[in-house]
This record gives sequence, structure tokens and C-alpha cells, in this order.
Amino acid sequence: MRFQRLGRASALVAVLLQAPSDRASLPQPVVAGLDALEAGHCDDAFKLWSPPTTSPGTGSNPVQRLTDCASLRRLGVLHGHEVLRVVAVGARLRRVYLLLRYQAQPVYIVLVAYQPAEEWNVIRVSWSTNADRVLPPTVAPPERVQP
Repeated sequence: MRFQRLGRASALVAVLLQAPSDRASLPQPVVAGLDALEAGHCDDAFKLWSPPTTSPGTGSNPVQRLTDCASLRRLGVLHGHEVLRVVAVGARLRRVYLLLRYQAQPVYIVLVAYQPAEEWNVIRVSWSTNADRVLPPTVAPPERVQP
């Protein structure tokens, strides 16, 4: 009985932590933002990834979008992306971990997608060129090991 429970728990963890095989499993605003980014429309991508304006204290911040896009432009050409992992946190929340393949160096990004009703919204986006700032150790081992 104990081994049977362990087997089920291991299978559940493997399913929750498995990276999807294609973009079809990603929430729609995540895919739309990636399409915009890969088409060279960074501002449109970050608009799609901004929290709905009905969220208290949030909304699409044009200054932050310009700063984000200017920083990313300095990294050169975007050569595509990789889905590192999608973590289901309940039935209606997903953390999507991505690697953006820029010419100068990779960019690590996490998008938190939430489905309050039928449509998905991205409610948070965090990115960095330092994997340790964005990716938990369950997604990738630390780049810089702390003494």
C-alpha cells in the first residue's frame, strides 16, 4: 500500500512538472505574446502579458514596457524560444517558464497565467538574464552556487 501511494505521488509530480510538447498546451495570451515578440513587436507582447486594468494597482505601464523592450533590443535578434516547464497550480493557474534565445544571451521568463472564468489572463511577468532570479531549482539548477 505504501509503495502504491508513492508510485501515484511520483506520477502526479512527473505530470505536473513535465514540459509540454507543443505550444497548444500554453494559455492563449502566452502564445499570442510569444508570436508578437517573435514578429518583432515587443510592446504588443508586453501589453498581452500585462495584468487586466481591472486589477487593483496594476495595468499596462507604458514606461515599464518601453524599458523592458529597450533592454531586450540590446540583446540582439530573437532566435526563438523554448518552453522549459509549465506548472499547474490548481486548475486555473499556470506558471509558464520560458527561455528566450536572444543573440547575445538567453533571457529567462516566467509568466503567471490565471483563468478566472473562460478566458486566460497573464497576471504577472518576470524576466532576467540571470536564471537564478526567475527559475526555481526544480526547473533548472542554480547558475551561481552560494557558498
